[in-house]
Amino acid sequence: MIAELTDLLSSKFGNNIKITFFRSGNRKNVYIAEIPQNKFVVLVDTQKSISQQYCSLRSNYMQKFLFQSGLDVADVLYLTATKDDLIVACHTYIDGYKILKMNEDSAFQIGRAIAKLHLLSTDKEFIQPKYPLKYELYNVIKSELSLLQKLKSSLTDKSWHGLPCGICHFDLNLSNFIFSNDKIFMIDFDRFRYWPFVYELKHFINTDSNCLFSTQIIEGYNSVRPLTPDEHDILY
Repeated sequence: MIAELTDLLSSKFGNNIKITFFRSGNRKNVYIAEIPQNKFVVLVDTQKSISQQYCSLRSNYMQKFLFQSGLDVADVLYLTATKDDLIVACHTYIDGYKILKMNEDSAFQIGRAIAKLHLLSTDKEFIQPKYPLKYELYNVIKSELSLLQKLKSSLTDKSWHGLPCGICHFDLNLSNFIFSNDKIFMIDFDRFRYWPFVYELKHFINTDSNCLFSTQIIEGYNSVRPLTPDEHDILY
């Protein structure tokens, strides 16, 4: 696979590119690519169903939008589908470390990072990108189903009524935060969706030992995006 990636990416980044295997996951293989004075992460989605390929394209388009909007995430430098129907995405390399154990300061900073994502999605509109032709029909179907799901939720789930909603990460856990240069970066937007903000925050706080630092997480969140009275009632 390294030889194929080298051939694929040489036309974009030059013939001096060097690619090494980093790790494999359930759906993705991760590589590190290096060119003179720069390196980046190469994510290869190994799932070949059209739904998974679409999900991978969609999440990368969203991450590009978030980066361009000023959120602390990796930029998507290059995105393509190979002839073997593999989705290849090149992200900027974040030179940092994952927070394995939360403390008061990191809890406050993570709360701020979550709020920045939620605030961004209320201020800016994500413009649907143009997908490759084979995914366009699937995109239309998914978009219509998504609209119907939002309508159903707003009509049948009373807990949604009056709550601010927008783009949520939907897979928040400590492994998806990286601390680098005094900033908290978010990664892995594969599961993002439209959801009430307070439920994402509440779910994160109730995960593992995060509840021990719930006060600091909420204080950090409120410093960027103050909770509404209804959100406050649900959270507590």
